[in-house]
Amino acid sequence: MRQIDKYIQRLIDEYKKQLSKPNPKWPPDVQKALIGIHDHLFDQKLTVQWLLKNCYISNKNFSGKFKYYVGFGVKQYILTHRLQLSKKLLLKCENHRLSISEVGFEVGFSNYASFNRAFNKAFGSPPGKWLKGSGNEAASESE
Repeated sequence: MRQIDKYIQRLIDEYKKQLSKPNPKWPPDVQKALIGIHDHLFDQKLTVQWLLKNCYISNKNFSGKFKYYVGFGVKQYILTHRLQLSKKLLLKCENHRLSISEVGFEVGFSNYASFNRAFNKAFGSPPGKWLKGSGNEAASESE
C-alpha cells in the first residue's frame, strides 16, 4: 500500500469515528440504515436502493422516517458527509499530489463530473477553484 493510501485511509477512519451513533430510541430500521451508511459511506456502491436491499429494510415510508429522525434524507446525508470529507482531503492531500479526481473517487463518487457538480452546488465553486481560492480560509476556520 502506498504511503498516500495509508494517509487517506487514516483520514477516512478518523472522519468515520466522528459520526454520530444511532439513537437507541429510533426505530430499528433507521438505526440499521445509519450503521449501514456509516460502514459504507465512501463506497461507490452505496445508494439508497443498495442500502434498502443489503440492510433488509422495507421501502415503505422509509425515506420520510429516516429524514424525520436523522434530519436529512438518505441521499442528502450521504452526499453531505462525502463532500465534507472531500474538503478535508483536498486540503490535507494537496502536497501529496493527489488529484481532485482521486479525491472524488476516494469519497465515493463514480466520476469526476458528478463530484465536480456536487461540490460546486454545495460550496459555490468547483473543487479546484475552491482549493486555490477562498476554500483554504473557509476550511481552516471550520477545523
